[in-house]
Amino acid sequence: TARKHSFVFFTETTFVFIFAILPLIFLAVAEEIAISGFLTGVSVVPLLWHLYVLWIIILWLVFAYIWTDYYLDIWVVTNTHMIDIDQHGLFNRKISTSRPNLIQDITIEVPGILATFIDYGNIHMQTAGQNREFVLKNVAKPYKLKEIIVNEQSAMTEKPASP
Repeated sequence: TARKHSFVFFTETTFVFIFAILPLIFLAVAEEIAISGFLTGVSVVPLLWHLYVLWIIILWLVFAYIWTDYYLDIWVVTNTHMIDIDQHGLFNRKISTSRPNLIQDITIEVPGILATFIDYGNIHMQTAGQNREFVLKNVAKPYKLKEIIVNEQSAMTEKPASP
């Protein structure tokens, strides 16, 4: 089994944490203004805290959506099939399968220096089936996964035909 690299998940969720922390700065400034007496008789800070809690709930839902997409995108390589389960949103899933002996070409794309250092990339597989190309995006250890696929492909083609 293979998944997207955890760095990809980290980069997709970083903005959620930034958007959770930035309003705290605004709330600290609002409390300081309220304490200094600039807004006498007006209690805006409790309302702002309630809005912040609502904002955190929305960000939590966004984080759950990103995590679900990350966790349910999976590629399975067995000795008889390759299965690509691609989650699109919460209730939309695309599952593609291919046999290793139908693979005609495997290309690995490592998009940049950071991807080279932390070892992730895209694998493009051309097949002879109806789905002409399988693309495994941002997969961890693409060279190792390619080696596994090629080994399964050669093991399947070297197998003697059963009568």
